[in-house]
Amino acid sequence: KLGSLNKIKVLDLASGTGSFAKRLRDNFSEWEIEINDFYDDSLVSNFTKHKINLNNNFSNNFINFNYDLVIAIEVLEHLENPWNFFREARKLLRKDGILILSTPNSNSMLDRLTYLIKGHSFYFGETGYSNSDGHITQVPDWLLQKIAKSSGFSKINLYNNVDTKPHTGLITKLK
Repeated sequence: KLGSLNKIKVLDLASGTGSFAKRLRDNFSEWEIEINDFYDDSLVSNFTKHKINLNNNFSNNFINFNYDLVIAIEVLEHLENPWNFFREARKLLRKDGILILSTPNSNSMLDRLTYLIKGHSFYFGETGYSNSDGHITQVPDWLLQKIAKSSGFSKINLYNNVDTKPHTGLITKLK
């Protein structure tokens, strides 16, 4: 649906090195794409860059309050307050705007098994915290939906298409 649109305004809220924003620009050159590079990790140029802390009330730091698309890839689990994040992201979007985000799937078989054995999900706990640059907030599907609805998002689609093959060695060890 979005790919058929000629010119839309996009905000990548935690761009990291900027590779996703660059891929978007490579495929949709007419889109206006901005990035938030809080840690100065971006390796891309020719993007409008922001340096906004997403743990605060961040929406007022952006001039544009009518983004068509806001993207947050693997961000939510690093934030102190997902409720605040959703409210602030909603403010940045036009009325029918879209928020796309990803976060670790706490409903996966791997997470459930790890929880049973270690008392925490695979990407969380002390090891998850140190191996992931600070996963502090686990948001299961039911809570993600509740937060999104309470923040004014009306249509919520969850997709659990994560390939856990990189962790097959761990599963074999547990067997």
